[in-house]
Amino acid sequence: PAGEGSATCIRIADPSGLFVAKDFLVTHNSSAGAIKAWLYGQAQPGARGAVIRNTWPALRDTTQRTVFDWLPPGVAGRYEASTKTYYCRTADGRPLELLFRAMDDRADISNVLSLDLAFAWLDEPQGGLSMRTEQNVVHEPGMAHELYQAITARLGRQKGYPPMHWLTGNPPEPGHWIAREFAYTPGKSGNDPPTNTRHVRIYLP
Repeated sequence: PAGEGSATCIRIADPSGLFVAKDFLVTHNSSAGAIKAWLYGQAQPGARGAVIRNTWPALRDTTQRTVFDWLPPGVAGRYEASTKTYYCRTADGRPLELLFRAMDDRADISNVLSLDLAFAWLDEPQGGLSMRTEQNVVHEPGMAHELYQAITARLGRQKGYPPMHWLTGNPPEPGHWIAREFAYTPGKSGNDPPTNTRHVRIYLP
């Protein structure tokens, strides 16, 4: 901690109670991941990909909801709740398959590690504080490095599709396996965007 001092509690008039403080960036990690999955599917019709998050509540309430906001069921595709699979429409008629899988479910883990996947999207694998749809903040566990390695080993096994994976989330601590895996220098605060790698910022309204 930086130290101790006096503080003032504030509340704004908006019913949500939410506001953005000075010098803080509003991020759209899950939105960027959803659009990337859709773009991959349009470029590679018929592709099968896993959408992965650490817990089912976080996957359902945040990641899946974001996907449905951008790609509404009944408009952009068809969702099968029994298999947790979303079939997104593509230009040539072969649907993009998005398989929602949570890493706190043994059946989901077993399923992911037996699938022939083209790609995987790992949302918030670093863990940490997470805002749920009901606007309460929870601490979400991070994904183990060994599980990440096992998942990425399944990519490209769907024949004819280029293997790809992407991670969306906030910068982890310098000692986190994500920082080591991608060998980045995390900036002055230790939680800034990488300073020694190329990265793309996507700004969404």
